[in-house]
This record gives sequence, C-alpha cells and structure tokens, in this order.
Amino acid sequence: MRIATRISLILVSVFIAGPASVAVAQPAQSSAPAAAPSLRIDSISAHVGERWVDQPIQHVFKISNLGDADLLFSRIDTPNGVTAKITPPDRLAPKSEATIHVTVDAASLQSGNFEKRLSILTNDPQHPQVTLSIAGTLRQYLEMVPQAIGFGKLDGDANRERRITIRNRADKPVKITLDESSLDKKFHYDLIETSPGLEYELYVDTKPPYEAGTYRGEIRLVTDLPTQPELRLGVFAIVPERIEVLPRVIALPSTSADATASSVHVLRVENHGSKPVRVINASCNDPKVEVVLGEVVADRKYRIQVRLPANYVIPHTGASVLIKTNDDEMPVLNVTIGQSARRTNRQENVVNRQKTQPRKPKKRRPVLDTVGNPAPEYDLQTMDGFPVTNRELIGHPATVLNFFAPNCPHCKRQIPKLEQIRQQFEPLGFRFVNVSEKMRKDYTPDEVLSVVSELGANAELAIDAGNKIGRRFKATSYPCLIVIGSNGVIEHVVSGNKKTLVPDLSAKLESILIDKS
Repeated sequence: MRIATRISLILVSVFIAGPASVAVAQPAQSSAPAAAPSLRIDSISAHVGERWVDQPIQHVFKISNLGDADLLFSRIDTPNGVTAKITPPDRLAPKSEATIHVTVDAASLQSGNFEKRLSILTNDPQHPQVTLSIAGTLRQYLEMVPQAIGFGKLDGDANRERRITIRNRADKPVKITLDESSLDKKFHYDLIETSPGLEYELYVDTKPPYEAGTYRGEIRLVTDLPTQPELRLGVFAIVPERIEVLPRVIALPSTSADATASSVHVLRVENHGSKPVRVINASCNDPKVEVVLGEVVADRKYRIQVRLPANYVIPHTGASVLIKTNDDEMPVLNVTIGQSARRTNRQENVVNRQKTQPRKPKKRRPVLDTVGNPAPEYDLQTMDGFPVTNRELIGHPATVLNFFAPNCPHCKRQIPKLEQIRQQFEPLGFRFVNVSEKMRKDYTPDEVLSVVSELGANAELAIDAGNKIGRRFKATSYPCLIVIGSNGVIEHVVSGNKKTLVPDLSAKLESILIDKS
C-alpha cells in the first residue's frame, strides 16, 4: 500500500560563492591573497514524496569546490537516525565536485511531520559550516490514537481508565499481543481485537491504592508486521502525597522594585487520604511574616495566606512557614521561604546609574524569533534515565524546556516561579524539564541537583553537556524557557526572568489545553 505525496528538503545555510583567488609565486614583498577553498552546494530542494515506514528516505546533495585549494571535510554532525556519506571523503580538489548521500532511518521517526538537520564542517574560511535540513511526513502502517496514556493526578481510591485505539493500514491483517515483561503491576491491561486483524483497543486501568510519586513507564506491544515489529506506548501519572502542600517554596520578589511593596502568597493544603485531617495552626518562625489560616472544606482543604512585608529580608537563620495538623504521621508540614535578594554595594551602584542614565535599547534575542517554527532535533536524558527527545512530545499537550545555569542568579529567581506553574499543570499532562547549561563554570551532575533541590524544584532534570542542545534552540542566555507543542512546533518562548512569568505562562498553557480539548 503506497500513496504519492511529498517530502521537502530545505537547505538552511546556502553558500554564495564569490570570485576565486589564485595563488601565484610572488616576491616576498607581494600582498597577493593566499589560495583558499570555496564551497558551493547546488541542490537546495527535492520532491521525493511522502514515505511509509518501510520506504527509504534518501537524498543526494551535490557540492563543488570553486576555490584554488583543497576543500577539507573535518566533520559531519548528524542527529539520531541520520547517516551521511561524502564521496570522495576527506577532501575535494579545486574545481571538482562531490556528493553527500543522506539517509534517514524511518524507524527512528514518529508518524507525521518530521525534520532532520545535519551540519558539515569544512576549512572554507568564508563558510566553515553548512547546515542542511530534510523535512517530510512519515506514515506508519500501525497507528495509535492517542500515542500515550496520561492519567494526570491520581488521588483517593477511585479507579481510572484510559483507552488507546490501534488501526492497521497495511494490506494484510496483523496480529498484536502485549509484551508481558513491559507491564507494570500498578495497572491492569486488556487488549481487545475489535475488528479482526484491522483494529485493536487497549484498555489500561489504575489499581488503587496508589503510592505517592511521579510515574513514567512504557508499554510494549509485539506485532507480526516486519516493518513495525513492536509498538511503544508511554504511560504517566502523578500521585500526590496524602497531605499535599502547594507550593513547597515561597519565592521572593524577583526585582528590587517588586520588593518595595508587601506581597501575599497563598498556600494550599489538601488531604487526599481517606481519613479526615485537620490543620490546627499555621505560623512563621520569623515574626515579621504574617500568616492567616483559612478553612475551605473541613478536614479536606485549607488555604493559607502568607504576607511578606515591604523590603523583606530573610534572617540568617532562614524562614519557614510551619503548618501543624492532627495527623499522626505528618504532624508538621514545612514550606521554605526563598533566598534573600540582598544587593551588594556594587549592585546598588549599578541600580543608581540606571536611574540617572537612559537605557540603551536591547537587542532582540534570536530565540524569540523561533516561535511558530518546528523544534530542532534534540536528544537528552533526565538524571532519572528518561529520554527527552522529539519523540516524546506526542504524549503531552506541551513540553516545557527550561534552559538554566546553576550559577545564574536570574535562574535561581525564575525556577521557583516555574515550580508553581509545574505543580498546577503537570497533573494535566504537561511535561516540565529543567535543562542545565554551562555558564563560565563547570558543575558536576550532583552539584546541579543540589542547586535545584535547594530551590525547591521537583521538575525533571537533564544535563546538556557542552550546551549543544541549547545552541540548537538558540538559547544562549539564561534562563530561557521554551514551550513545544505535541506537534513539534515551538508555541512560546520566555527569555529571562520575567516578572509576569506565572500569569503569562499559565494563560498560555491553559490556551493550549483548551485547543486540545
């Protein structure tokens, strides 16, 4: 079964050849330019057609050396699932041509639109790096709708059920079975053949009681279709603590201007257990902080107002809100008030200069212009071992990648804000990943984990060695937050620690959720 459609190949960086220079033996006093290679790529597009998973995805780019010295190919950077071969390899003589044969492994792709980029590094002094891009649409014979199972937040003892439909688009019937070794005992599974060889429905039910924590797993299904011998299905759920407090950290105002007025922060205490739990008292160990306890639903839900005075500075001993309950196992709940934003004399001088001198207009950061474009190819892994790649996007309404540096003071003020948003939207299926970048100083993974833990961040954490992925997203200053939709398109970008991050990003994620419904 085949259908003719199209695949577009886009040349992202195209060399514009200038006049070649010729090196001639000259006396020592001559200033004639030295010979140099000059790269040109003629092929900028091709129409190969939409491909099924068992069809080859290939293209040949033609390159020429218009210069007067050998063109050397120092390296080819390719993403996962892409191979590239240059003929002839290593070098190209002046006035000669070569080919770059690019192959994309269809098995590495998800159904739908895709884009793959590769970079060629040469000794051409004018254009040392050329980036090529292959984009198109892949069709799988076995299609799952949806392609992941999200239970959101699980609380109480109620049973939850999710269903996945698997449709066969091949020319012959297919047999699908569950790989029992991949099944987690937290769930109950039923695979039902609703139309012989053509359609299956997979039912996944939760099995209460639940253990607190975040669960991300994978179900594997085995097929007798050679082109798709297995199907992988992500499963995720969040089980809050029996007595949950949100947020777990109160962030101080991010700027000195915000600190000049008092601020009120609201804590929520919810009892997800089967027995009643009463909040008896709420107070702060710093008498300058006012705490007011309010009952919303007796023994179930409480709201606590924490009022910080203007120009509040945390004492050296630290500050925390202490919530006392009548529960034997969790009698005291602790919420930390974030780090103080004291200014040094040098910082005060900078502020004073800013007040007396007009500000220069800021240059627009390139990352802001990526909104509406497909996300670049990326491949990371969390410190818990879970993949963070383009392939996992489909399982979430949106994925939030927050590029930060452990020694970045703006990041340390931004991350607690993002944590508030994560606690609200992660139960709805959104994925949040803090991606650590290097800024002047190297940090070990344990040191990075220690920094985010002190900030009260419980989002997934990944290390971007060499800032490779950050550069692909054009995230070159920190913090830089990027929201990617399930279709792989960048929906929203926030560069820097914005004062309105919480309401603005919350509104954006809510609009994404509405669009998905």
